[in-house]
Amino acid sequence: MKVMVRVTTISEFIAGPALEETIVTNGPEYREKFSKIIEKADVQGSDTKDEQAIKKITSTLSWNWSAFLFSYLWLIYRRENLLGWGLLIVVWFFPYLASIYSVESPSPTLDTISWVVSLSVMVIVGIFGNSLILRNAIRAYGDTTLSAVRKQRSPIALGLAILLKIGMLGMVILLEFFNN
Repeated sequence: MKVMVRVTTISEFIAGPALEETIVTNGPEYREKFSKIIEKADVQGSDTKDEQAIKKITSTLSWNWSAFLFSYLWLIYRRENLLGWGLLIVVWFFPYLASIYSVESPSPTLDTISWVVSLSVMVIVGIFGNSLILRNAIRAYGDTTLSAVRKQRSPIALGLAILLKIGMLGMVILLEFFNN
């Protein structure tokens, strides 16, 4: 005899207590934002294991100010490690490159590229911020039922990223100081 296991729909996940266990803070605020996202993506009745529905959620625009203001640090904190660490390297590569080459000849092009890349990263991460949180919450819910494992935040990784950022900034300052 085959036993059918009832799968939770995305709407039920958002409306139920599992959201608070997965998100931890600001549950009612996120519940409202997430409801709008699943409505835009038209995945209300999809189950939490439906990868196509999760892809639709991820590609849905939903602004998050923290994601905009802290971009790659926010991604690292939210355990989007590959994207967060990759963007940290990219965003800091251009100012570092500009500081090295500005000694020999000032390069306004590199400075402009640096600002454009940084601002673009901030805007793109901000535009998809809430969708990324919802995607991670659904995946965490589907992976396990232990609330301790569901945490989507990584304060240790955030601390490391901030220390790295401070170190990189220190290197740029030292390069400028010694080149003058």
